Amino acid sequence: MTEMTTDVRDRLLDAIRVDDSPHDVLDAALDLIGFQLSVLCPDCRTKAAHEIKRALPRLFAHANDMAKEYAGSGEPAQPHICH
Repeated sequence: MTEMTTDVRDRLLDAIRVDDSPHDVLDAALDLIGFQLSVLCPDCRTKAAHEIKRALPRLFAHANDMAKEYAGSGEPAQPHICH
């Protein structure tokens, strides 16, 4: 990961407040991704779509691992109410 990518990620994480709902954060992230995809040429957009689809299982596995870490850490997790 490049330093610029890390900087962008850190700035985006800094923008998320503790009272933001997970759904709102995910919707905003998808909007950002959609916008960034829209400025790519069709070939690059197709390649990006392939890479995103390929990365999804790792993304969910990582989220599951992080949830387990939070559950065992004693740190309060951000409350989430389903439905």
